Amino acid sequence: MAGKPPAPKKQKTVSRFRNLAGGTDAPAIAGDSSSSDADVTGGVVGGLAAAVQAAGHRIRHVNVGSLIPHPFNDPARSKPVDDDPEWEVLVRNVKANGVLLPGLAVSRAAFIAARPALADSLPTVGTHVLIYGHRRRAAALSAGIPTMPVVVDDSAMANDGDLDYMASENLGRQDLSPIAEAELFARYSEDLGLSQSAIAERLGVDQATVSRRLALLLLTQEAVAELEQERLSVAGAVALAGTLPYGPPRRWQKTKHADQNSAERQSDQIAALRLILDRNTSPTRAAERVLTERESRRRAEKDGIEIVANPREVFGENYLAHQIDDPADANDAVAAIDDTTGALVYYTRTLTPPVPVAVAPSPALAPNATPEDHPQHPPTSDQPTSHQAAVSGIEPATESSAPVVPGDDQTRDPEQAPVETSPNPGKTDSPDSRLEACARAAQTVPGKARLGETLIAAVLLGVDFQNPAVIAAAEAWNDTNTSGDKREAAAAWRRVLAGFEDLVTRQGQWGTAGATYLDILHERAGYLPSTWERQQISVMQRA
Repeated sequence: MAGKPPAPKKQKTVSRFRNLAGGTDAPAIAGDSSSSDADVTGGVVGGLAAAVQAAGHRIRHVNVGSLIPHPFNDPARSKPVDDDPEWEVLVRNVKANGVLLPGLAVSRAAFIAARPALADSLPTVGTHVLIYGHRRRAAALSAGIPTMPVVVDDSAMANDGDLDYMASENLGRQDLSPIAEAELFARYSEDLGLSQSAIAERLGVDQATVSRRLALLLLTQEAVAELEQERLSVAGAVALAGTLPYGPPRRWQKTKHADQNSAERQSDQIAALRLILDRNTSPTRAAERVLTERESRRRAEKDGIEIVANPREVFGENYLAHQIDDPADANDAVAAIDDTTGALVYYTRTLTPPVPVAVAPSPALAPNATPEDHPQHPPTSDQPTSHQAAVSGIEPATESSAPVVPGDDQTRDPEQAPVETSPNPGKTDSPDSRLEACARAAQTVPGKARLGETLIAAVLLGVDFQNPAVIAAAEAWNDTNTSGDKREAAAAWRRVLAGFEDLVTRQGQWGTAGATYLDILHERAGYLPSTWERQQISVMQRA
């Protein structure tokens, strides 16, 4: 007995829409006697119209007010656009010639039958639901044109064909935003239950593209705004959403986070966004910095330690002398957040001055005596050291500053200017460890996107790539094991690092430039900034 013949396979969207490319080979759109305005043969939308017309569907002129925008369509496509030259040209053409290219629509009844859950979202007025042609509908409304041509084909709703037709039109547009693409892909996941690989196969796109676009739906409104203004790159936005996803868990997420819809996660993503935009921090590093600060604040609250925003304002110019390694070393410890790492830096409110040592006056020398007759007492261990002097303000005794004997006529000239001292005596730049970290970072070249962002930031911050000292330093880190494009990227990366080092050492440009540089070294080589470096950044940022 012959078996039952297999059911015909459902044709894939990418195959079903093979004839939608348009162009000179696309079938002409032959309308009825009233459709001479539909003689269009080019582009994706022209191909769509040609395909449905070739299937035997007639073009109708439908009242524009009777056409209901599809609920899945981006609302911006159905509204007039202000200050857009392309929109103004479209409106002028429609006003002069009417709508030439037909849209695709289905009857209201057919749409509700296929998508009953969306019945309440439709306005009470309207006879047809538009699948594509929303921008032309909006232009007709702006131009005061009463009707526009559409192909009415209720069969377009079969097998979720409305989604497929909308996807084919939208993916062929150059002005489709990454967020709009993401929402289109999300429809297939959340309404049809398709996996990311199934979405890619159905639409004939790369799965990585689907994954990256969907990640954009886990951004805060602030991040979306920066993305739309092109101040945040797509790659940066994807990485930010991947490291600090925000919003309700989505079906297509491979890893869902329990706290991703919390206000805390929202503020964390916004804080990381600011680091990315203001200091060119990589998204991964920015997320690490923000999460470290979050944990630092929790630890300080648990330990009952107050966090101060600006140690300089609390302790004065000599605030670094108050820094301690362990809060257990003081009963009145407070903490601040390290600007580069987000870790806690501890300070004590009070300093214990060294115990002063009474120094006996030296007896006056006899007229014929020599210094050997009156030997000096050797310094004791209780005598203030240079570090104690910096902390307490007591000058250590030196050969040039012997104690003054009461009654001695060696008195200070009242007109003599006081000696200027650094607020942190003995604390200077010690670049050896920084240069070691720089050399290590030079051997870990980032990806193209990160390298490009860093190059742009370096240019904006004034890095001089042509300085002979910069070129020489970069060549000293040369890695002969790379070749081709990687060799060029490595050379550019070395020049960036050498340029930043030159910027902070030769020009003293700490502040934003220094913070960016130290972020790079921490990200690529795990470098922790020194106390002196943190001080320079703080001074310049508050100047």
